[in-house]
Amino acid sequence: KGRMVLMKSLFKTHSVDDIAISLQSSTGKIKKLLKFHDVPYIKVGHQWRVRQESYELFIDKLKE
Repeated sequence: KGRMVLMKSLFKTHSVDDIAISLQSSTGKIKKLLKFHDVPYIKVGHQWRVRQESYELFIDKLKE
């Protein structure tokens, strides 16, 4: 349990659902854009999660 708390504090992640809501888009579109821009993501079960650094990279790529 202590190890899980440490990992959670080390890696800030965003769910694809949260990203889609913040960008007013669909989760399917966000997933396609993540793949298109080669942005790293983590699958936890059926949920896609994006680390903070990858999220910032993704946002930067969308601005180009």
